[in-house]
Amino acid sequence: MATPSLKECVEPVPVCAMTTSLATVIEIFRISGCDAIAIVDEAQQPMGVVNLRRILPYLMSMSKLGMSKLEVGRATEDFSQPLSQLNPPVIEPIAILPVSLTLDQLWMYLDGEAGMGNGEWGM
Repeated sequence: MATPSLKECVEPVPVCAMTTSLATVIEIFRISGCDAIAIVDEAQQPMGVVNLRRILPYLMSMSKLGMSKLEVGRATEDFSQPLSQLNPPVIEPIAILPVSLTLDQLWMYLDGEAGMGNGEWGM
């Protein structure tokens, strides 16, 4: 009987660069229907993840009724900024794990990470 590994649990997600604008990321979320996008550097190495929940405050700021011209201008600037420059930040760090990791090895890894918060993992 084969030992299960993380390979059986891999779920592909869209990928974009850290320099991608917030407007483009929102469009990726809309088209893909996913709730996470992997962020890569110039060498296509994973740097983090953007979860839809981190984008919601920006979406809500645009949908408020009665925004002043200054507020609309500031929100529009946010949408044209690269992800890496948004404040509050939307890119969350990830830990890179090999897909060959067995489930037993994963549990040992998670035990070692206990108390360090809920992180994201990339494979």
